[in-house]
Amino acid sequence: MAGLRDDARDRLPRRVSARRGGALSLLLLAALQLGGEGVASRVVRARLPSVAAAPRAPARLSRLQLAGPRMVAIERTSAEADPNVLTKERPLKVLIAGAGIGGMLLANGLAKAGAEVHIFERSDRLRVSGGPILIQSNALASIEAINRTIAREAMRVGTINACRVNGVKDGLNGKWFCMFDTREPARRSGMPLTRVIKRQTLVELFQAGLAGRGDAAQLHFNKNLVDYTQKDGVVTARFADGSVEHGDVLVGADGLWSAVRSVLHGDGPISPEKLADRVRNAKYSGYACYEARCVFRPEEGAIVAYKVYIGRKKYFVLCDIGNGMQEWYAFIYTRVGQGEGQDEYTQTLTDAFDGWHHEVLDVIRATPNADISRRDTFDRAPEVFRGWTDGHVTIMGDAAHPMMPNLGQGGCQAIEDAYRLSIELGGVRQRNQIPQALVAYQLRRLPRAAVVQGVARIASDMLRIYSRYANDFFDWFSDVFVFCSSMGSFFAPRMFPFILGWLFAPDLDRKDRRYVTDRLRSASYYDEDAATELAEVARLFGGRVPTFSELSEIVRDTRPAATKLRAQLLSAPSSVHLVMEDGAGAHAPAASEHAATSASAQHAGGAAAHGGAAHAAAAVGGGGGGGERGDAEAGASAGGLAVAMSAAGATVTVASKLSAAGPATPSNSPIAGSRALASAVTNARDACAGLGEGCDAQAGGH
Repeated sequence: MAGLRDDARDRLPRRVSARRGGALSLLLLAALQLGGEGVASRVVRARLPSVAAAPRAPARLSRLQLAGPRMVAIERTSAEADPNVLTKERPLKVLIAGAGIGGMLLANGLAKAGAEVHIFERSDRLRVSGGPILIQSNALASIEAINRTIAREAMRVGTINACRVNGVKDGLNGKWFCMFDTREPARRSGMPLTRVIKRQTLVELFQAGLAGRGDAAQLHFNKNLVDYTQKDGVVTARFADGSVEHGDVLVGADGLWSAVRSVLHGDGPISPEKLADRVRNAKYSGYACYEARCVFRPEEGAIVAYKVYIGRKKYFVLCDIGNGMQEWYAFIYTRVGQGEGQDEYTQTLTDAFDGWHHEVLDVIRATPNADISRRDTFDRAPEVFRGWTDGHVTIMGDAAHPMMPNLGQGGCQAIEDAYRLSIELGGVRQRNQIPQALVAYQLRRLPRAAVVQGVARIASDMLRIYSRYANDFFDWFSDVFVFCSSMGSFFAPRMFPFILGWLFAPDLDRKDRRYVTDRLRSASYYDEDAATELAEVARLFGGRVPTFSELSEIVRDTRPAATKLRAQLLSAPSSVHLVMEDGAGAHAPAASEHAATSASAQHAGGAAAHGGAAHAAAAVGGGGGGGERGDAEAGASAGGLAVAMSAAGATVTVASKLSAAGPATPSNSPIAGSRALASAVTNARDACAGLGEGCDAQAGGH
C-alpha cells in the first residue's frame, strides 16, 4: 500500500488509511522511543516511498542536454508547469484550524519554510481561554528553534520559576511530600529555564511573528470548520458559514473538541455544549477543576514557585505567576456534569477542603467568587491504533493528545508538535510527498506524547487511594494506606530528576541544537536567569544566588521561631530587608567586618506622625571562628545577620558584625544560625524602642 500512487491512495476509505497509520504507530512505538531520530528516519525510508525515488526534472534534463538548447527549454518549462512540484509561485498551502498556541506557532514555522499559511479561528478575535501557562524548558527550546526573536521576548516577559523550590505537600498536615529541582535538569541538557507567561501574551507574540508576510500568512476569524474532504491530493475545508477553502494540507489544531479529529476518526459531529457529546468523544477524568488568580503571598514567600497540596480524591495547585499574583487550581473528584452555580463556588471549595492546611483555605478566601471558573476535565487514551494522520490531514495539540494538567505539559507538547510538523512539511518538495511527511511527524511525536499522557493520568488516578503523609515514624504503620502514601515521599524525589530530565529534552534536529550548545558553553546564561529570579531570596545569602539544597533546607525548617521569622521577612519584602554574610563561596572575607543595610517604608499616616528620619542601630551576632561548628550554630559566623526594619516615617538600620567563614556546609549554613534569630529580633526591637508609637519592628530569615 505504501507504493500506491498519491491519487490512488486518496481514493482509499478514510478508516483504512487511519487504521494503517495507527497500526504502524503501534508497531514502532518502542523502537522510536528508544532509537530517536536515526531509527525514525530509517523506518520511514523503509516503509514509505523514498523522496529520492520521486521523479525529478533535473534528471530528465541531463539526459536531454545533447538534443540542443531548444529541447532543454521545452523540458524545463514542462517541469515548472508540473502542479506536483512546489515552487515560489506555487508554494505549499496549509490550512490550520484553530488559532491557539499550537496553531499560531505552527504558522510561524511553516511561513519561515516558505509555505502559504491560512489560520481559521472560530471566534471573532484572537483570544485564548485560560490564564498563564507554564512554558517549560522543552517548549521554550522548540520555540527558539522556530523563531529565536519570539523565544527571547517570551523569556523576557515571562516569570522565571525554575530556580526556586517546587514540590508536593500533604494537604492535611502541610508536610513536604517531596521537592524537585527544575533548574539542574534544564542546565544539564542545555535547555532554557522554565517561565510562566500569559497565554494571550504568548499567542500575540506568535501573531507578531507573522507580521509583514502579507498574503503568505493570513488569519481568518469567525470561521468554524465543520467538515472536510480529500480528492486528488487537494483538501477542501467547509465552514459553518457555508464557505469553503482548498489547500494541500489541513491541520487540526482546534482543541479537545476538534472537528478535524471527529471527521478524521469518523466519530461524527460533536457539540461540546452537550454533555452526552463530551462523554462520547473523550474520557472524563473524574475531576472537576476550579481555577482562579488572586493577589496572595504564600507562607514561604519568594522561595517557592510551585507547589501541590495532595489528598484523597482532591488536590490543590498553587503557582507564582509574578507581580504578587498566584494562580491556583483545585481538583475535586466528582460526577461529570454535577456543577453548581457560580455563586456557590467559594462555599463548595471551603467545604471540600475543610480541615486542610490553612494556606489552601486562605487562598480560596482571598479570591473573589466571581473570579473563579469551573470545568470538568477530560482526556483520551493515546491514539496508537487510529493515529493522527490520514492522507493530507493531521491533528496536533489537544486535538491529538489531550492530557491532565498535572505535569504542566499540555501546551508544551502542542509546541513540540508545531516544531516537528513544521520541520517535516518544510522538507516537502513535491505535493505527493505530503502523506509521507505527515506520517513521519506522527512517528516522531506520538510515542513521546503518549508517555506524557500516561504519566499525567496515572498521577491523578493515584490520588484516588492516597490517604495522608505520616506525622511521625510510628504513624507510618498506623494504616496500610498511610504507609503506601508515605512511601511515595521516598521514591518521588529520586524519580523526578529522571522524569524532568526526559521531559525537558525535546526532539530537536541536530541543526536546531546549536543554541543548546551555545548555552552549555557559557554558564552565564543560567547565572543571569537565576540572579533575576532569586533577587529577593538572595538577601538571605548576602546577595549571592543560593543553591537548590540551600533553598529546600530553608523551606523544610519547621521550628517555630524560624517559621515565624521567615514568614515575616518574606511576606513584607518592601519594608523588611535581611542581609546574611556567612562567607560561603570562593571569596570569603579574610577578617571580621561590619555590614549594614537599611530600608524605609511608610505605613498609613506614618509620614505625618514622624517628621524626618530617626536612626537606631543594634549589633546582632558577632564573634567568629573561621566557620567552626559552635560559632555557626550560635549564628555568628554562618548566621551573622543584619536586619533592617522600617517603621512609620522612620529609617532603622540594624548592623551585623560579620565574620569570615569557610565554604557552606550542613553546619555552616544559614539554617545553622536560626537559633540566634529570636535574640536578633529582641535586639532589633530594643533598637526601635525610642522611635515611639507606630514603630513595629519585624525581622525574619535564617
